[in-house]
Amino acid sequence: IFSTSLQEHINSLTLIFERLRKANLKIQLDKSEFLKKETEFLGHIVTTAGVKPNPKKIECVVNFPIPKTTKQIKQFLGLTGYYRKFIKDYSLIAKPMTKYLKKDCKMNIDDPEYQKSFNTLKTLLTHDPILKYPDFTKTFTLTTDASNYALGAVLSQNNHPICYASRTLNSHEINYSTIEKELLAIIWATKYFRPYLFGRKFTIETDHKPLTWLFSIKEPNSKLVRWRLKLSEFDYEIKYKKGTKNTNADALSRIETEPVTVNILESNSRIIKTKSPINMFKNQVIIIKTTSGSLKIKNKCIFGNKRKIVYMKEMDRETAITLLKNHFNPTQLNAILMEEEFYTTFSNTYEELFADNEKFRIIRCTLQTEDVEDENRLAEIIKREHLDKN
Repeated sequence: IFSTSLQEHINSLTLIFERLRKANLKIQLDKSEFLKKETEFLGHIVTTAGVKPNPKKIECVVNFPIPKTTKQIKQFLGLTGYYRKFIKDYSLIAKPMTKYLKKDCKMNIDDPEYQKSFNTLKTLLTHDPILKYPDFTKTFTLTTDASNYALGAVLSQNNHPICYASRTLNSHEINYSTIEKELLAIIWATKYFRPYLFGRKFTIETDHKPLTWLFSIKEPNSKLVRWRLKLSEFDYEIKYKKGTKNTNADALSRIETEPVTVNILESNSRIIKTKSPINMFKNQVIIIKTTSGSLKIKNKCIFGNKRKIVYMKEMDRETAITLLKNHFNPTQLNAILMEEEFYTTFSNTYEELFADNEKFRIIRCTLQTEDVEDENRLAEIIKREHLDKN
């Protein structure tokens, strides 16, 4: 029973005792504790100052022998990972151990980095780390940052951390520009901490100054427009904070964690022409995703489908890699090649081309072909008419 004062606590106990008496129920006195300033809960110690790991559980970590097998590594990281929210840069510290979880990676317990990682994790958990409680009567501060391969965020109040969060960028996010990565960090962090932030005004701190005037741009690209719409549900103010003062989020954005797969679906699948150098080829790749319509192949073009379609002809290997590598994994692409009409100038499988890609995304690609007259004609082919009997 949590109370903010002694009198409130006595009133709550009185009410509970009366309910128990009416129900003819009893409590076991030797298993009950009263007027406690801290308590154990799910491996944590909940105190008036904040939350910290339970020393009894930490003792199991301290006495854990150095892992000699991958199974033992998983056991140790399972114990420490439960308390990772208390350890700054947990993933970075644990990296020398997690690398041995990869397939065909031979164990070497004499590796100095491996031993240092093991001892550091045990040491940090014995230093009584603590996270503060959120005060919903005060303003929250969300500090974000992005690096070349990760995002980091810290939710705090009066410079006291409430929660840390970080994740790595997936394969297509790595190709984002700097400003897009920094804005993505804000989008992801506001979604992650939404229960704390939604419905109240808060401050966003970033070390990327262009973000402070980003929302005044008159003609932003479509991606930035979508992200601005996502942020429109929040009441926030963006403030610039120098990187030297933004150490918490900056460090978290350097942590390497497991990638998060995000499927991006675009209902608008118009085929357009561009002046891109890669558009010099006829019959380029077409990737179409629509919400309605059936598959039609007409004049070597693919129209109105619910499936992912690839069409390619007269294209060299380098161009194919450039256009397709970040779109489909081998299983998905091979299934498409087996089911639909496909033209290509090289017959080898695509396992080599897409070995490092674990997901796909739907995009608007370009088409340049002699068989297509204009965009209006394409729109008419895909359009569906409905009649209502009156």
